[in-house]
Formats: sequence, structure tokens, C-alpha cells
Amino acid sequence: MTQDFGTDLITREVVLSGIRAAVDEMEVVIGRAAMSPIFREKKDYFMGVYDPDGRMVHALIGLSGAGLVQPVLERYPAASIKPGDIFFYNDPYSSAGAVQHLPDVVVLMPAHDRDGTLLGFAAAYGHVEDIGGLRHGSGSFDARDIFNEGIAYPPIRVGQDFEVFEEFMRVLVRNSRVPDLIKGDWRALMAGCRLCVERLQALASRWGTGAYEDTVAWTIARSAAIAERVVREQMVDGRYVSRQKIDGRLAGRESITVAAELSKSGSALTMDLRESDDQVDVPLNYMSSLAGTRLLIASLLLVLDEKLLINEGALSVLKSVEARPGSIVRPNYPAPLFARSTVKNALAVCVADLLSQATSGRMNAPSPVYCVATFSFPGINPPRPAFAETLGVGLGARSFGDGPDVIYGHASRNYPVDQVEPGHPVRIERYEIRQDTGGAGQYRGGCGVRRDVRVLVDCTLTPRLGNTTIPSPGVAGGHPGGLARLRIQRTSGVVEEHPGLANSIPMQAGDVAILETSGGGGWGDPRRRPTEAVLRDVREGFVSEEQAQALYGVCVENGALDRERTSLARGPADAVAARERA
Repeated sequence: MTQDFGTDLITREVVLSGIRAAVDEMEVVIGRAAMSPIFREKKDYFMGVYDPDGRMVHALIGLSGAGLVQPVLERYPAASIKPGDIFFYNDPYSSAGAVQHLPDVVVLMPAHDRDGTLLGFAAAYGHVEDIGGLRHGSGSFDARDIFNEGIAYPPIRVGQDFEVFEEFMRVLVRNSRVPDLIKGDWRALMAGCRLCVERLQALASRWGTGAYEDTVAWTIARSAAIAERVVREQMVDGRYVSRQKIDGRLAGRESITVAAELSKSGSALTMDLRESDDQVDVPLNYMSSLAGTRLLIASLLLVLDEKLLINEGALSVLKSVEARPGSIVRPNYPAPLFARSTVKNALAVCVADLLSQATSGRMNAPSPVYCVATFSFPGINPPRPAFAETLGVGLGARSFGDGPDVIYGHASRNYPVDQVEPGHPVRIERYEIRQDTGGAGQYRGGCGVRRDVRVLVDCTLTPRLGNTTIPSPGVAGGHPGGLARLRIQRTSGVVEEHPGLANSIPMQAGDVAILETSGGGGWGDPRRRPTEAVLRDVREGFVSEEQAQALYGVCVENGALDRERTSLARGPADAVAARERA
């Protein structure tokens, strides 16, 4: 990098560390101050620091968080933004997909130095439990437009001098079935942003505004240079096409296709999603955006260079995204969006496949979508008439290691049993790894999980389990992951199979919902997986003895390795050793 930033390297590193520490502190404050288990236990919130132009400087990265500031700057010029202003929005349409469904609420505050110069913004958003709509939780497959899903707030100024307008707060909590929870979580987001603003002001005061601005420009430029080099040197010029199908029965279709085309020339990428299927009238639609697609790609570039920091520089290698209005990835207003994660994950699978093609397989195998299963209890009075169980899945294997097991997103967590049972009329009777669901490979895909939930009162179940009919594919010879599955065991003993996407399945007190999530794809030829690694998987319950023999050629009986049979199954010892070394 030849650009001269003026500030010495040590100062830049110190200031950058201060920015990153400020984001870490935001995470802690929000988690400790929040009211709902969605924030406190599941950690379904994100936060970051952005520059005066809305470019991401540093953020807690999931697969969201890019482009949060631009919707505010489009309506409020930077010169009109004052110290202590508070901004808020949750509308996917008026924010051009910066958020993807109404329960994700964004709080944003500017940071100014002592002379009033705008340093940038602290932004945080999280999934609140309810913001209106047809059902508790602001999401239902009954929704036929976004008005059915809750109250949509465009980007608006909702406070000044670090105090929220009381009139706004009254409107916000009046339109939620859990007013205390949404007020507490909203104030937690605001507290996190205010703390971050104070930390950024302290950095500018200690090291100088010039050094702060210089550090921001430097870290973005450095990431851009690394990302451009990765794309230029490790990806082959060309045009690549990927298609991923999801179960479309809920929308009256056999399947729904997400189609993506990636063009790579030099250090620049472009994406075309226009061949994706039309939008549907149920809330599976996904409002894709340039910023969001950039983040999908940048997070995978980390596989190719671990030194890459994810900020606006890393995002910049994707120059454009073309999407057809009225499609499943760019629906026309006011199409419903709540359960957009299935389509969003299909796009993420396409992106992983495209980058795998462009790098000759040196890419993570795709991961399935997480599970959400909402139990609604009409006979129970507010404030908790519903419980949204959320479960992780197995992630795709990597070119250097196995995929993680039972992960809900990149930063969120599964609900602990001791939090669920005291607050809801359910009992968790089984919670275990799903054996054989990780795609076989030289590196194994992560395994899904099984969780049996017995309901103690009559209720309905609305599940969102992806990958019940179409598995996550493997890469470079790896096998696909196992499929998700939903069954209900009735008190009569009858066990029913149900689709993964369904609306309001009746359940009676004593029935058990058996939720089984899917596994990630494998990477590489399973016969190249070291024998000892397969044996360890068998002993620890991730792989059965039957699959170890059938897919890996490793013969295990009662936990002991049968070396003679394994040698016959895998070939001569020298050939096995060569494969394992490779």
C-alpha cells in the first residue's frame, strides 16, 4: 500500500484497538441491560462503528450489519445531525434492505469530537420479541403483506441530547404485546450506542481527531487492498452460475429457486440475481441489498486470507448486484418478509458455491439454515403467550477443518434449557447431537441437533426448519449434510411427520415436538479423512459405525478399530497414509 496516511503505525494500531474495544463493550452492555431472553440468552443483536459517510469501520459480524447508516444519511444530511441525536428504524423497504424484517430494530447515534466535528456513528440492532402484527412475535405464515407483520418505522430522529422523545416511546410500546420487554431491549441498544459514542470521543480527545480519521481511512484502505489481492490472485477470471432450491410447498410451489451469477475480472466482482423465481404471497421473500451481499462475500474471503478485517474495504470488491423487482430476492412492496431466512440462506449457499467454483474448491462447504419453531399458547395471558424455540445446525466443513456443530448463526446462541422451562409451559426431554448428519468428507460437516419439546398445555406449532428436502451440498468431493426433520409424537403414541415450513399445527397437552436440524456439507473425499479422526468421531457419537465403514472405509466394532478390515476397505497401508497426508 503506497498511500501516506500521516499518522504513525503504532498510533493507528492503538486507535484501531480502541475502536474494536468500544464495539466489544457495546456487546457486553447490551447483553447485560436487555430484558428479553432473545437478547440476554440468544444474543440476537449486532453492533458496530461507522464513519461519517456510513462506511463500516468495525462491527460484530453476523451475516448482517452492513449499510445500517446510509438510510439515515439519505434523509438527514450529516450537517444537520447534532451531538446527542438518536435515530431509529426497522422497515426493510424504506431502508433498502439494511434490515430484513420488522422485529430487527436499529438504534443509531452520531459521535462528534469536542469541536463538533462528526467522527462517525455507533449503530446497534436486535431482534425484539414483538412489534405488532397478526401474531405474538410479529411473524406468521398467515401474513400476506408487511402490514400483517407489525409496525414499520422508517428512518426517523427519535431523540436529542441523548434523551429519547417520550412521545415516540409511548407509540413504540403501545404497539407491542410485550411493552416492558421491547422498552427494556430498546433502551439497552441505546445504552450500548451511547457508551460507544463516549469511547470514540475519548479516542479523538486522547490522540486527536486527525489521528482518529486517519486510522479509519487506513483500516478501510488496508482491508480493500487485501480483499482486492485475494480476488485478483486466488480467484480465476470468468463467469460462474449457481442455483439453490428451497421447499416451496407453503407457497403452493414444489420448490423455489434462488439463482446467482458471479462475474470476476481482475480484482472486481459483480453479481446477478435476476434469474431467481418470482416473489410469493407468504413471508419467505428476502429483500437483498448490495451491502448485504457484499457482507456474504467478504465473510468468505476470510477463508482465503485470515488477515482480512471485515470493514467497508473488504466489502468493496463486489461492485454491483442486479436483482429483478418482483422476485423472491427483491420483492415488491408490501410483500411479507418475516421468514426470509430460508431464502437468504439459499443465497448464501449460492455465494459459497460460486466462490468455490472460482477458487477450485478452496472454500467452505455451504451451511443449512437455522431452525425456529414457535409454540403459541392461546389460553395463556400476556406477557408470554408464545415461545419461539431456536436451534442451531451443523455448519459446512472448511478446507482446513471440520464444520462446527449446532451453531445458530455466527454470533447468536441456542436457548439453554434452564431458561426455557421456568418461563414457558414446555419441558425439554431430549437435547443431543444428531449422529451422521454432518456431511462426510476429508473434513466433516458439522452435525445438527435433536431437541424434544413436550408441551404442557394445548397450543399450536409453527415451524421454520430449512433443508428438510434439499440438503446442504458438499465441496471438493465432500458429501451433503443430513436433512432436517419434524415429527410430533401424540399422547396416543402415534408419530406424525410434518413439513419443515408449516402454519399453526395443533398440539395437545402432552404431545412432543421432535425437532431435528440439518448438518453442513463435507469438504473433500471422505476416504482421505485420517483413520484416527473417523475413530474419534465414532467414539464421540458424531458418526455411526455403519457410516464410518460405508462412507469412510473405517471399520469400527464396539468402539474398537478393526485394522485388518479397514486396510482392506481403504486399500494398502501406504496408499491410505498418502491419502491421509494429503
